This record gives sequence, structure tokens and C-alpha cells, in this order.
Amino acid sequence: MYKMKTLSIIIPIYNTSKEYFSKCLTSLICDQSYEIEVIVVDDGSLEKYSIEIEKEIKDSPLDIQYSKKENGGQNSAREYGLL
Repeated sequence: MYKMKTLSIIIPIYNTSKEYFSKCLTSLICDQSYEIEVIVVDDGSLEKYSIEIEKEIKDSPLDIQYSKKENGGQNSAREYGLL
């Protein structure tokens, strides 16, 4: 049976460097990380940035859902993450 998470965090990204994204994920790691759902929406980043981000997600201990969409702006990415 699927247990709902207590907190969902939507992170819109666009050409974000691995360094900044790694710091963002690290800031979310805590004793209750199992209660956190992280939704990363890539808003049409260039391929070199997307590859770095996907690798960082695979190495993270967090529950992360990754989606990629056409560029539409931060608000568009946030709304996409709600779906």
C-alpha cells in the first residue's frame, strides 16, 4: 500500500549547474527525509545540464520524481509539477 508523503517540494530548474542543484538537495536531507517527496521539473534545459542533473538525482537518497518539459517559465514548471 502506498503511503502519502507529509511534504511535497516542487523544484523548477532551467540550466541549473550541478553545484547549485546538489546544494539544494543536500539542504533537504534530514531525519524525516522519508516523509519528503521532491518533484524536479526541468523546464527545457540544454542537454549538458540535464545529464548532470539526472546523475545527481540517481545519487541522492531522497524520493525524487523527475520530469522534463518544453521551456515555459518557472510558473509553468511549478504548475506542471502539481500534475
